[in-house]
Amino acid sequence: MNPTAVLLTLLAASSLIACNKSKDKPTKETVEVSMDAPSVDWSAQALTKTSDKVDSIAFSVALPPNLQREEKISDGTFPGYVTWNGPNPFLDPTFTAQIDAFPPETLSKAEKGALRGTEPREILGSGEVDGGGFFVSAAETSKQYINVEAWQTSAASGKVVRFSIGFRSSEAIANLDKLRLWMESVATSFQVE
Repeated sequence: MNPTAVLLTLLAASSLIACNKSKDKPTKETVEVSMDAPSVDWSAQALTKTSDKVDSIAFSVALPPNLQREEKISDGTFPGYVTWNGPNPFLDPTFTAQIDAFPPETLSKAEKGALRGTEPREILGSGEVDGGGFFVSAAETSKQYINVEAWQTSAASGKVVRFSIGFRSSEAIANLDKLRLWMESVATSFQVE
């Protein structure tokens, strides 16, 4: 048989096998997710301490289970980051640890920075965090977006690492106060080593 014919036959057979997988039964890797709503009530999710590194700086943070992790190593033009996302990429929160090249020097400056955006925003909470640093939570006045950020300085490198959580909804977030408190508990668990 001609080698090209064998190759085409194998490709066709593998395509049929791949397409013939049952769509009726979700596998461990497949989770049914509605694109109309968040995948879970995030404010009710338990948190577990996770250790990781961003651009060689070790840190720990308490995160919910079943997040997908992505890492980008610094290429010298942009700081690296580690980010985690839930199953619904549009309506689940995003958790990110990143070196902050231009960090706010004070809590007051962090609050002013949190008010910047295309939509009007208000500060919902802020304060100091254990181990040094501070956090700020802000939401659009429409209540469709909330963001919580925390900053800490690495004693070993002197670099500031920012941890942020953002959550967007197509409508006003119904449980905004409960979600904010949960997001703040995640952000304030962030510890640079």
